[in-house]
Amino acid sequence: MAENERLTEARREKVVSAFLSRAAQARALHHVSLVEIARDAGVKLGLLRDLDGMRTLVDWTESSMDGRAVVGIEPRGEEESVRDYLFDLVMRRFEAMEPHRQAFVRIAQSDDAALLAARAGWTLRSARWLLLCAGVRTTGAQGWIRLAGFSRLLGRTHAAWLLDTEGDMARTMATLDRGLREGAEAMQRLDGVMARLRGGLRPLRPEGEVRP
Repeated sequence: MAENERLTEARREKVVSAFLSRAAQARALHHVSLVEIARDAGVKLGLLRDLDGMRTLVDWTESSMDGRAVVGIEPRGEEESVRDYLFDLVMRRFEAMEPHRQAFVRIAQSDDAALLAARAGWTLRSARWLLLCAGVRTTGAQGWIRLAGFSRLLGRTHAAWLLDTEGDMARTMATLDRGLREGAEAMQRLDGVMARLRGGLRPLRPEGEVRP
C-alpha cells in the first residue's frame, strides 16, 4: 500500500467521527455499515479491511476520548491535589463524549459479545492513562490496587453519565467526586497499613546472635 494510502492518525480520527455520527443515527449498533463509515470519513474501504468488526471501531473511539481528555491541559502543578486533577481529567473526557451521547448509548446497549468482553479492558486502559497523566504510579501491589479501584470508579461514573440527561452532568460529577474522595481515604488507610507492616518486619538474626 502506498504511503499516502495508509490509515494515518488523522484518517483514523475521521473514521471515529463518522462511526459516532452513524451510531447516533442507528436504531442499534449492528445496523452501522462499514461502507457508510468509509464514505463519510472519505477513506477507501480497503483501509478498513483489517478491522475486527465493531470491536475495533469502539476501541478507536475509546482511545480517541482518552486523547481528547488531555488536549490543551497543563501538567499537574505541585500545589494541585491528585484528586482535583483526576476530577478535571475525567470530566474533560465526558465533556468530549457529550456531543456524541446517543452514540455511546447505542454502544452501551449493544449485546455484541466481543464488545462486552472488551469493555473492562478499555476501562482499565483509560484508568491507567488518566492516572499516569496525574503522576500516579500504577505499578507494584499498591499501584495495582489503585488502578483497579479507579477503573471501577470510571465504570460507575460512566453508568451515571449515561443516565445524566439534564445537561449539567450533576449526577456524573457527584458520582465521580464521591468515588475519588472515598478512594483517597481508602488509599491513605492502605498506605498506613503497609507502612506498619514494613516497620514490623525485622531481618532474621543468625542463631545464637545476641541482641544488643
